[in-house]
Amino acid sequence: MNLLALRSRIDEDQPFIEHLKGRRTAVLDAFDNQKYTFGTLLRTLHVPREPGRIPLCPVVFNIDMNMDDGVAFNGIQHSFISNPRRYENFELFLNATGNDKRLTLEWSYNTDLFDEATVRSWMNELVRIAGRVATNPQAAIAEIVGETTLTGDRQLPPPSWIGTFPDYPRDKSISRLWDETVIRFGDRVALEFLDQRLTYADLDAKVHALSAHLLANGVKVGDPVGLCVERSFDLIVAMLAIMRCGASFVPFDPSYPEERLRFMLEDTNPAIMVTQASLRSALPANTSRMIVLDELRIAPAAPTPALGGPESAAYIMYTSGSTGTPKGVVVPQRAIVRLVKAQNFLPFGPELTFLQLSNISFDASTLEIWGALLNGGRLVLQPQLKPTLLEITNTIREKGVTTVWFTAGLFNVLVDEHVDRLRGLRHILTGGDVLSVPHVKKALKVLGPGVLINGYGPTENTTFTCCYPIDDEKAIKGSVPIGKAIHHTRVHVLDASMQPVAIGQKGELYTGGDGVALGYWKRNDLTADRFVRDPFSNDPKARLYRTGDIVRWTSDGLIEFIGRSDDQVKVRGFRVELGEIENALNGHPLVKDRVVIARSDMPGEKQLVCYVVQNDPRFAKDPADQEALIASIREQLRDRLPEHMVPTAFVAMEQFPLNPNGKVDKKQLPVPDPRTMQFKVEHVAPRTPEEILLASIWSKVLGVVDIGIHDSFFDLGGHSITGIQVLTQVEQRLGRSFPLNVLFQAPTIAELAVLIRTEQPAVAPLYLSNVAS
Repeated sequence: MNLLALRSRIDEDQPFIEHLKGRRTAVLDAFDNQKYTFGTLLRTLHVPREPGRIPLCPVVFNIDMNMDDGVAFNGIQHSFISNPRRYENFELFLNATGNDKRLTLEWSYNTDLFDEATVRSWMNELVRIAGRVATNPQAAIAEIVGETTLTGDRQLPPPSWIGTFPDYPRDKSISRLWDETVIRFGDRVALEFLDQRLTYADLDAKVHALSAHLLANGVKVGDPVGLCVERSFDLIVAMLAIMRCGASFVPFDPSYPEERLRFMLEDTNPAIMVTQASLRSALPANTSRMIVLDELRIAPAAPTPALGGPESAAYIMYTSGSTGTPKGVVVPQRAIVRLVKAQNFLPFGPELTFLQLSNISFDASTLEIWGALLNGGRLVLQPQLKPTLLEITNTIREKGVTTVWFTAGLFNVLVDEHVDRLRGLRHILTGGDVLSVPHVKKALKVLGPGVLINGYGPTENTTFTCCYPIDDEKAIKGSVPIGKAIHHTRVHVLDASMQPVAIGQKGELYTGGDGVALGYWKRNDLTADRFVRDPFSNDPKARLYRTGDIVRWTSDGLIEFIGRSDDQVKVRGFRVELGEIENALNGHPLVKDRVVIARSDMPGEKQLVCYVVQNDPRFAKDPADQEALIASIREQLRDRLPEHMVPTAFVAMEQFPLNPNGKVDKKQLPVPDPRTMQFKVEHVAPRTPEEILLASIWSKVLGVVDIGIHDSFFDLGGHSITGIQVLTQVEQRLGRSFPLNVLFQAPTIAELAVLIRTEQPAVAPLYLSNVAS
C-alpha cells in the first residue's frame, strides 16, 4: 500500500460541509497520482528533511460494513484483527474504524515526544469537534472548533463586549488636570533624570514660565509647535507648556533623514520650533522661529491661563503612509485623558513609577508620560536615547521603577538576556507587534501572574485599544490574544458591509470612543476614508477608525489578532507601510520593479527584505553589479526613510514569481542568504583579541558567519534592537558600557575595536533649561 500525502488548507470562514466537498475532490484527484509514492517524491524532488523526523500525521479509515467476524461470502472468509504493534513508523498515527453505528479512534504516538494526557486531550477535542460537525455541518469551521453553542444562527457578541464607559474627567483638558495634580502632589517628585529630581511644584513653575514665553512669541490656540528636544526635563516642560497654550506639539526626531524632516516642516509649517542648541543644526533650513531652551533666561512668571479644551489637539504624530507620503495623526487632549484616567488595564495612581523609554515620535510615550504625571506618579527619564539592556535594567532597579512599556522586540531580547533583572516590576506592558509565545511563557514562569500585559492599539486610537493580562500559561494556545477593550473605548468586528460578524468569524476591527484621533493633518480624503461615521451610535459626530487589522471574537469575549488586510506591518514596534518603502525607490535608474515584505524566518526578529528586478536582466547574474545596485538602493532609502524603515536585506532577481492572477507571489520569494546581506568589501579576518571577540558576538547576534573586520554592522542586517544585544554582550564580556550611538560612529569591527581599546564611553549630555523655579 502506497502512502498518499495530502495537503489540506483550512479556511475557517468556510462551512464545514463545503470544506468536506473540497477535500473529497482533492482526494479523488490525488488517487490519479498514487503511483508516485511518498518516498519516490522525496527522492526525486530532493526535499530537505530533518533526520529522524517524519513531519506527517497519517490517518487511516477502515470501514466495517456491518459484517461480523467469521462471515463468509463467495468462499472468502472475513475477520477483523487489530494486534498491538511494538514499533510505529510515525510519531503520531490515527486509525479510525467504524460503521454507521459506532466509530472507534485508536491513537499511536511516540512516548518520547508526547505524554498520555496530551494525546487524550487531543482525542477528546477531536470527539467534541466530530459531534459538533454532526450537529451542524453547515456551520463555519471557526464556529465548530470554537466553544460557543451551535444553534444554526449567527451568535453576535453581547453589548458588554463592545465597550464599558465608567465616569472619568472627559470634559477637562490636560492643563486643568495638571493644575489639580500639582495642588494634590506639589511636594512629590514628578521627574527624575540621572541624579536630578524635580517636584510637581517646581515643574509647574517652569511650565508657566515657558508657556508665558510662548504666548509672548505669538503661539495661539490650535497652532502646531515643533518640538525637537532630547529626553530631559526640558522635554516635559515644553510639552506641558505647549498644551497650556492650547497648541499641539509636533515631535521632530533628529535621527530622521533630512528629507523626512523637511516634509514634516513643510506639512505642519510651525511658526515656532522649540529645540536645544545641540540639535539646531540637525533640522533642515526652515522659517520657524527658534526657541532654544538651554539658551533661554526666563524670569519666573505668574500662572498662565489653561487655554484650549479637551477637544484641542495635543500632538501631531507622523506615521508611515501607504502612498509614500507620511501622515500626521492629530490626537486630542481628551484621548490622552481617556487613556490614563479611570482605566481597567492599570491601577494608575501616585504609587506608580513609570520609565520614560520610548521616543516621543512613538505613541507609547503618551502612556509613559501622562500615566505618571496626571496621576501624581513619578516619571524616570532613561538617560540614553537608545540604551543597552543593562542600562535599562539598571535604571529600573536603581530608581525603583514599577511600570514599563517594551516593544515586542525589546521584550524578547530582555527575556532572553536579563529576565531575572525584571523581577520586582509590577507591570510590564508589551506589544507593538504579535507577541512571541515562547518568550511570554518564559517570562510568565519567572515573573509570575499579574505582571505581563499585552497592549494593542494604533496611533489613531491613542496608544491602546485593547489589553490582555497574561496570567495563565495554559490559556495561551496558538497566540496571545489582544484582549478586551479598555474603558472609554468601543470595538467592533465588522464585515465588508460594516455589519457585525458572528463570534469566531473573521472581520476587520473598528475602534471608537474617546480615544479616536481627530483625523490626519491636511488629509481630508484619507481622514474620510479611515475615520467613518459610527453607525452604532446615536451621536452624529461619533466616528469609528478602520484599523485594517483582521481579528475575531473568541467564545470568552477576547479579541484574537489574525493579520492585516493590507501591506501594513509592525517592525520593532513601529507601524510601517510597505508601499512607502517601495515608493521611496521611485526614480531609481536601475530598478525596474520592487517588492518589500516582512519576514519572520530570518535570524533574530521580524525583518524587512527588499526584492528588486533590475532594468537590465544581465545585471542580476553579475555579483559585482548586484553589489553596486544594492549599495545605491540602500543609500537612497537611508536618505529618504527613518532607520526602522530601511530593509535589512536586499535580493536582486531576474523576475518575480507570479501567482495565477498575475500578481507577485510573495510566498515564493526566496529567503535572503545572510552572506549576501553585506557589501563585498575586501575580506579581512579578525586579528586582535578585541576583533575576534566582536566577530564572535556579531556572528551570534546577526546569524552571519565569517564576518570580516571591515563589514558594516548595518549592512549585515543590524538595527537598534540587535545593536543593543551586541553592546550588552560586549559589556558582559569586557565589563564596559557603551551607548548605542557608538555603532553609528564605528559600524565595523575594526573601528569598534579601536574605540574599545583607546576611548572611554562618553556620558550623554544633560540638558536642563535655565528657567528659574
